Amino acid sequence: MSPEQAEVARQRIRTAGMDAKCRVEMEDFFAWHEPEGFDRVSSVGAAEHVPESRFEDYFRLAFASLRPGGQFLHHAITRTPSIPERPGRSFNHRYVFPDHFLATIGQTLSAALRARKPKKLVGVVAVASAEAARAMLRECDAMVCLNVPAEFYAVGQFFDDFSQVSDDDVVAILKQDVEKASAVG
Repeated sequence: MSPEQAEVARQRIRTAGMDAKCRVEMEDFFAWHEPEGFDRVSSVGAAEHVPESRFEDYFRLAFASLRPGGQFLHHAITRTPSIPERPGRSFNHRYVFPDHFLATIGQTLSAALRARKPKKLVGVVAVASAEAARAMLRECDAMVCLNVPAEFYAVGQFFDDFSQVSDDDVVAILKQDVEKASAVG
């Protein structure tokens, strides 16, 4: 996140009247610590820049930032394990994620589990390749996958509308009563 993006996010938080519930800070994730912890921590688009050797540390620090009963949202671009990475310095390597590690869903769940042993881990996805679904099932206590198609190329191919979630939708979700939320499994 750039300083400009952080300022836009702060302004949107103020405009939505969420000042008391949300804040945006730009810090070195691995050097940062919040003694009081948070009810919710969101990491969107950050994990792609975490070196593979620090991936488990990333989850350990995120979980340590939560108060008891807190929630952690991890959102990241993943790669399909059955498609090998292109050799050499691709456009993606040079300009999009020069310091990247794009984990598979299985690597992500494994790192999260190694970092913190949850009471119960439920993997929930709308669609996954058979290989990804099997990897998640090996790592989870329960698994919910609505579609495991024979031919899988990308998640977006299975949605009529794969557009971004609006800021207003995110604000509405943040305002919801957490106790009303439920999980399957």
